Amino acid sequence: MTGPVPEVTKANQMGRGLLVVYLVVSLAFSLLVAVFALQNAVTVEVRFFGWSMETSLALVLIGTAIVSTLVIGLVAFLRQIGIGLKMMDERSKGQRAAKELEQARLANTEIRREVDRLQEQNRMLVARIRELGAKETAASAAAAGADGDHAEQPPQGGREDRG
Repeated sequence: MTGPVPEVTKANQMGRGLLVVYLVVSLAFSLLVAVFALQNAVTVEVRFFGWSMETSLALVLIGTAIVSTLVIGLVAFLRQIGIGLKMMDERSKGQRAAKELEQARLANTEIRREVDRLQEQNRMLVARIRELGAKETAASAAAAGADGDHAEQPPQGGREDRG
């Protein structure tokens, strides 16, 4: 196949640009969360399904941000896997279609050759039929002419010789 389609290349460049924007925004947000957490370093009690613990608010905020980032990253990773699988499937379909197209082209070429061969054979047969028809017509004309010649000539060894 030839090189990448221009739209795909443009989309890849846009995707990379968006990735850089997301990275910058994520770093800025992480920095803001860290500053907020450090400025609010009070002790808080955290309860979760009957489990209880006292810890710094900064640790709770940073831990929450890390868990949120991991969840979002996992969702994005799973989405990328899905997109990758879909792309592989589409490439496979494209390759199968390209193979089928090549096979159809080869079959078309062979059929055209066969048609050309049969047309040439047909021309030869038509010429042969015309030739045989002309010979038959000539033979019929010769036979008709020969019959006419016999009627005008007296038979040999006939009565005229005895006379």
